[in-house]
Amino acid sequence: MSLKVLSKILYQPKTIYMSEQTDEEIDFWRKSRRYEIERGWRETFRQVHQEFIEETVKADPDWAKGRRVEFLTGQLAEVFEEVVFFTRIIFVSRGEVYQWLGDMVRDDCLVPLWKRMKKIKMEIQMYELAPVLLDEGLNSQDIELAKQSDPGEYLEIIREENNRAWALCPFHKEKKPSFCWYKDTQSYYCYGCNRGGDLINLVMDLYDMDFIKAVESILKKH
Repeated sequence: MSLKVLSKILYQPKTIYMSEQTDEEIDFWRKSRRYEIERGWRETFRQVHQEFIEETVKADPDWAKGRRVEFLTGQLAEVFEEVVFFTRIIFVSRGEVYQWLGDMVRDDCLVPLWKRMKKIKMEIQMYELAPVLLDEGLNSQDIELAKQSDPGEYLEIIREENNRAWALCPFHKEKKPSFCWYKDTQSYYCYGCNRGGDLINLVMDLYDMDFIKAVESILKKH
């Protein structure tokens, strides 16, 4: 649509009749009106939906919690499948010729997926561990602080490049580092044994600890 036609639509007098408009102007007006109606409908639906959720949670919090965890678990499985798919692309693109492809896939695909996985896992953990965390005197801020701690306490970093750090994997024997720590997401992935997670997962696997003990262990060092 030309700027002239658009300006005519926006600044035309309200008394103008539909018969005086061109087909392009009428089509634009109809689409704009339809968008306003749909937007109002979506906002109304969102408000009603939110009120329904709040009432359901108040009436039966245990049932609501169970359904939410079930939904998040399904979402996590779907995101994990996407992560595995894009990770394989990066692994195949490790050569100099296709390095650009691996970097693009990591930045545009994997990083957003890792962030999404991180949020989903965090919510699931808070649902499942809420009673235990209260008993141990921990909260969500403590967990986030543990995840953001320095991995150098547990890994021997061989080299660093941009927002990645490479180390020998502590879970299997290798001569060249395939264990990658991603600084922007505070997470790791081993291209040799396909293990991944955050710092808490790393400490849990290294020292055979449960979640609470791993968080407490990390916080003691910081």
